[in-house]
Amino acid sequence: MNNIIGYIQRGIKLDKIYGNQHFADIVKYFREIPRFKKNSKEDIMMAMQRMVRAKYKGYRTIELIIGFIPNPNPNSKR
Repeated sequence: MNNIIGYIQRGIKLDKIYGNQHFADIVKYFREIPRFKKNSKEDIMMAMQRMVRAKYKGYRTIELIIGFIPNPNPNSKR
């Protein structure tokens, strides 16, 4: 998951990932990277949720992404 977080931060820095962008576009960005072709949408969403919870660099940009589902309390039972 750490590699995914690093590539998300890289995409934010290079302006390939920005606020008001759809989540499907971010998945498309990861499909272009040969290392991440087999990662699922759930893996990418989990990495983004972790970035927001831990307040990694770029977490404010991720909060603005259309289709992002925040998970503020992952240990709670539903």
